[in-house]
Amino acid sequence: MSFAHIDCDLYISNVTTLKHISPHLQTGTLLLFAEYFNYPGWKLYEHKAWSEFCQANGTRYSYIGLTALDGRVLVRID
Repeated sequence: MSFAHIDCDLYISNVTTLKHISPHLQTGTLLLFAEYFNYPGWKLYEHKAWSEFCQANGTRYSYIGLTALDGRVLVRID
């Protein structure tokens, strides 16, 4: 199992990070996004990059946990 903590402030930084780590992603990989949701404009950054990555690569995942106050999200690749 692999783990990555993704803490990129900009959309393009998230896109670049996901592109570079994609060869290492496999079933069971855990990804912790530092600022995934619950702030103004959140759908334009980590969430958007992850959603587009999953759609483009056919990646299926499950939400494992979240912290609502600071917007962290933990996902597991299915």
